[in-house]
Amino acid sequence: RRVLFRSGQAVDVVWEYPGPSSCNQCHTPAAGYSLGLRTGQLNREHDFPLATDNQLRTYEHVGLFEIDSLPAGDFDALTQVAWPEPGDSSAAINDRARSYLAANCANCHRPGAATGLDIDLTYEAPVWAMNTHGVFPAAGTLGLFNPARIQPWVAASSVLWERMRRLDENRMPPLGSNHVDLGGVALIELWINGGAGQ
Repeated sequence: RRVLFRSGQAVDVVWEYPGPSSCNQCHTPAAGYSLGLRTGQLNREHDFPLATDNQLRTYEHVGLFEIDSLPAGDFDALTQVAWPEPGDSSAAINDRARSYLAANCANCHRPGAATGLDIDLTYEAPVWAMNTHGVFPAAGTLGLFNPARIQPWVAASSVLWERMRRLDENRMPPLGSNHVDLGGVALIELWINGGAGQ
């Protein structure tokens, strides 16, 4: 199917429908089984048909959330973390990159996940807890010079960035995608070459 992206680029996209065993590679207990939107992504203003309001506040108002830890009607969007839009150039590059990684990678790369790797790409993880910066890649170096999972200041030596750029068997994500997210690759390159939040 031909898809027109916001950039104006039209590409042919092959839709892949994985079976249950493939789905279970990512839809795991660690990720809460759902790979959908997180509250950090939804915690922003949205133009609804009748009003503009915070999405979380609106969804709570219409009863879409089941919140066991708070009394009914006491949900406060302002107390929730708000992830910046990765494409928002007015936000800090570190926050944008971490938002991108959290939305696209942390479903599998988080504590308790079954990847066999001790990487934490959740938005809340401090840099030292990510276990990526300067850490030798346990799942292959991809032939990079002086490789690390993330090599601050050097995207070309960062396996995470290199995997994002590929469509071969070393690609991340390993399934469910048949094209390279050029905007995401550019964002993570900029972040890593700027020190990757250090």
